Amino acid sequence: MFPGVEESVWRWDEQAGQYYRHMFYHHEPDLNLAHPPVIAEIENIITFWLQAGVSGFRLDAASHLVKQAGKGDETRGYPLLTHLRQVVQRLNPDAILLGEVDVAVEDYRHYFGQGDRLQMVLNFWLNKYLYLSLAQQRAAPVVKALQAMVTPPDGCCFVNWLRNHDELDLEGIGERNKRQVIRTFAPDKSMSVYQRGVRRRLAPMLDGDTRRIALAHAILLALPGVPVMRYGDEIGMGDDLSLPERYAVRTPMQWSAAANAGFSRAARDDLPVKPVASGRFRYQRINVETALRHPRSLLHRVRNMVLARTEYTEPGSLPFTLLTLKPDAVLGLLYRSESREVLMLANCSQQAVEVLLPPLAEGYWSPILEDKLYQDGLHGGKDARLALSGYGYRWFSRSLS
Repeated sequence: MFPGVEESVWRWDEQAGQYYRHMFYHHEPDLNLAHPPVIAEIENIITFWLQAGVSGFRLDAASHLVKQAGKGDETRGYPLLTHLRQVVQRLNPDAILLGEVDVAVEDYRHYFGQGDRLQMVLNFWLNKYLYLSLAQQRAAPVVKALQAMVTPPDGCCFVNWLRNHDELDLEGIGERNKRQVIRTFAPDKSMSVYQRGVRRRLAPMLDGDTRRIALAHAILLALPGVPVMRYGDEIGMGDDLSLPERYAVRTPMQWSAAANAGFSRAARDDLPVKPVASGRFRYQRINVETALRHPRSLLHRVRNMVLARTEYTEPGSLPFTLLTLKPDAVLGLLYRSESREVLMLANCSQQAVEVLLPPLAEGYWSPILEDKLYQDGLHGGKDARLALSGYGYRWFSRSLS
């Protein structure tokens, strides 16, 4: 799992006088999930935390849990997810099971089941192709990923994100595509890890370009499913490549230019992990307090996107239509509810473009969100055209009443 760090999944324990297996780090021994007493203890833990008031659970590496429960056979392991869902639902019908699932796209359906397993699944498949689109400055990779995705059962959904607290894992998109993403976003060897991914935050990967970072968030919030944001991405936080492995992207939140980025009043030397204090992403320059003072800051742009996405909830639960657009740098998604249609466009390229839209419903489409003030509006019908700036985005809605 961690080439170059853990060379084997087996380790000798002196006290037990036995070897034990660890799929991950040696301080994380595997549990025997095919052993009933182990499952009973997991049930006790679930019960404790639900009674304490938590809203749900994130199942880390859920695909590996399934494999362990089935003793190497995923088909025999899927019932574990059904069982855990039953335990949770019995105690709190509103509680959520969110699974970290990095599998082939056709296998996601097994983690949803018939709507009786995980309600929410982290969409690694789409995340990888999103970065391929950003690297190629073309919408095609994201379009391909969306076309291949399964439709979640009612009451279930995919969860999308830009970066998390681990590396950007690029396994499964083909060696050529993987090399292209790494060459684009991690050109120095120190920026890659485990022979499969990138250990950088979003902002450094996109060269600190506010337009590109905002575009990435606009795409995230336009995708079907539930968006999850990594703390600090909304202000353009950087990473610390002097830290080992995944720790490069786990530095403290940068609240202000005060000592320790306003994160802690402790002495700097007492902090187990220190905020980024040098370079273009240093906390004295990149922080929430500074961003709030500038109306066109990344933070304000992302805030406006989130507010718009909160009001226009169609991407959260409705089927989508992928639009065929020219040029192919532009991603277009159309959602339709009983009361309105929502159109979301994003230009993956640095070049300003004029977008030729497919036939749309007649009438005026009201702007919801734009990366800048545009002079043209959108009227439906045939041969509608729209301007999009480099790395630009535009959202529109049309009432059906």
